[in-house]
Formats: sequence, structure tokens, C-alpha cells
Amino acid sequence: MNCRRNQGDVCRSSREQTPKFTIERAAEKLGVDSRTLRRYEAGETEVPEDILIAMSKIYGDPLLPWNYWTRSSLIAKHYGMKPFEENNVYAAALSAADDLNQLSQRRERFIEIMKDACVIENEHNDFREIDATAADCAKKMIYLRFVAAKKEKTATAMAV
Repeated sequence: MNCRRNQGDVCRSSREQTPKFTIERAAEKLGVDSRTLRRYEAGETEVPEDILIAMSKIYGDPLLPWNYWTRSSLIAKHYGMKPFEENNVYAAALSAADDLNQLSQRRERFIEIMKDACVIENEHNDFREIDATAADCAKKMIYLRFVAAKKEKTATAMAV
């Protein structure tokens, strides 16, 4: 239940970021009963994926599905995928740039390892290190992509 409670909190806080969406108005836009939306937000009922995507669109929050998923998925937890926090954008960008620099420096070694499409015993450590750096960089880039999409959406909404 604790996991669902966290999921519900994500949905509620996303809705509350858009002042015009009362429970009743949001439920109407989503095509669900207001009691159902209350159950989603209380974490009593799991939110169906189509409703979660609809919430993301009508609340203007492209991070909503990611944040919901990272709080509920064992796969996300296993791979260290975490909810996005916008206050970490600059740190994530600097860290991703460092990762990209490291990968650039390791480019030739990576090509050498993969030239025979096989990682042999004496290449394992280098390959794992390159792979870990690339995976970390990918996570940061996904984070930055979602944050940029949210900022773009917010800027567009404010211009209208």
C-alpha cells in the first residue's frame, strides 16, 4: 500500500500544479468519476496506463508517467531509476557532460573491444566500466529530455 500511496501522491501533486483542475474538473476531463480519481490520488487503486497518459497530457506534466513508474516498478528500482527532481538539472547536465567526455576518451578502447563482436576475459573490466558510464549518461540524458519537455510545455502554456 505504501508504494501505491506514493503513486497517488505523484498524481495528486501533478494535478495540483495546475490550479484550474479541481478533482471534479480533472475527473471530467479524464472521463472518470471523481470518486475514482480520489481513489487514484489516495493510492487505493492503481492508475491504468491510459489514464496516466491522459493525466500527463491534461495536467501538462510530461514527467508524470516517469515519476509514477519509478515509484512502482521493481525494474526501475533495480536499475536505480529515480523520480525526476527539477532542482537537479544543472548538476545532471554537468555530470552528463563529464560522462560524455569520459566516453569520448574511451572510444578507441571500446572499438577495439567490440571489433570481433565478443568481449574476451581480459576486456571485461574495461567493457563494464564503459558500459556503466554509458548507462549513467543515458539516465541523465533521459532526465534532461523530460525536464526540457516539461519546460517547453510550460513556456508554451504561458505564451497562450
